[in-house]
Amino acid sequence: MEPATISSLIPIIVTLALSLTTRNVVIGLFAGVLSGVLMLNGPAPFAAVGIMVKDHLNN
Repeated sequence: MEPATISSLIPIIVTLALSLTTRNVVIGLFAGVLSGVLMLNGPAPFAAVGIMVKDHLNN
């Protein structure tokens, strides 16, 4: 396991920024999860949405 770096705060910053600017928490949370999936799986946004739905939102 790799040690945590400052880049691990990016999804939190994205979530807070969008939630505060749009005043819609759902959009902020969705974008935060998407940015985390993009960080984990590489810069392929369409593949990341599929991975996010299949692995992270399917409960």
